[in-house]
Amino acid sequence: SPITHARNLISAGAFATANGIIPTPSAIKNAYQALQVPLKGARKQNELYRELLELGVVNTNVRLGDLTKLLEDVNFGGTMTSDKGLRMLLKPLSKFKRFAQDMYTAEDDFWKIASWAVERDRIGKAFVGAGIKEGDMVTNYLGKQVKFGSATDFSKNSFLKNEAADIVRNNIPNYDYVSDFIKG
Repeated sequence: SPITHARNLISAGAFATANGIIPTPSAIKNAYQALQVPLKGARKQNELYRELLELGVVNTNVRLGDLTKLLEDVNFGGTMTSDKGLRMLLKPLSKFKRFAQDMYTAEDDFWKIASWAVERDRIGKAFVGAGIKEGDMVTNYLGKQVKFGSATDFSKNSFLKNEAADIVRNNIPNYDYVSDFIKG
């Protein structure tokens, strides 16, 4: 329902704000352009979305998975397909269902992408402010020594990308971390 979509978008924004994330205009623009929805201006940064997918930042919404499974369980419209007229009526609804699912995921992904970009830049500025230069060895969150990448272009610094991804995965609801017991 539209109320569910509004709640999802607002609550994801509230988690970002609770973590001290005030998205910059560039973070908002990048987040929107990376979304994988059929809206004007989206899907312009597919590389960024793929990278965030690999980092486990985006597309981690169990509620969408639950919705999909529920619709499969009830065979979305399958019990009413004996009549050709009803099949033709339900076909457009199937497209709407897919759009609604894509939007539901995008609402979470938007804030996760924006939060990731802000965290990456915030960590990078803190390291540079502490006198850490490109090529210096730093300790990551796992206690492992890694090389600090570009001190001028944080978007190319894999250390910062991984650190920001870890923060977002652990501070913004990520249903990939829900145990199988709880899911059951």
